[in-house]
Amino acid sequence: MARVRKLVLILLVIVLLLIALVFSLNNRTSVSIDFLTYQTPEMSLAIWLIGALAIGVIIGLTVGSLASFRAGRSRRHLEKKLQQTQKALEQQRGVNVKGI
Repeated sequence: MARVRKLVLILLVIVLLLIALVFSLNNRTSVSIDFLTYQTPEMSLAIWLIGALAIGVIIGLTVGSLASFRAGRSRRHLEKKLQQTQKALEQQRGVNVKGI
């Protein structure tokens, strides 16, 4: 199963690279981007779009990693609290059994 997953991932990467290659070959028009008072140097439209995609991927991975880190920390805290509660419950059960 892992081998099939790896093969599918490799094929997907190859297809995406081919799409990116065709995209960049079809979008060679040079453009500059205006940011209020700043104007960027002229570059290929494909470079600007691929750069924007790369920045978006990096931001997405960063935000996703932070969310995953917070969820893991919360899970560890809740597991610790659960263990403490279970221990207190076992102690209470022991007291109740001895008291009867």
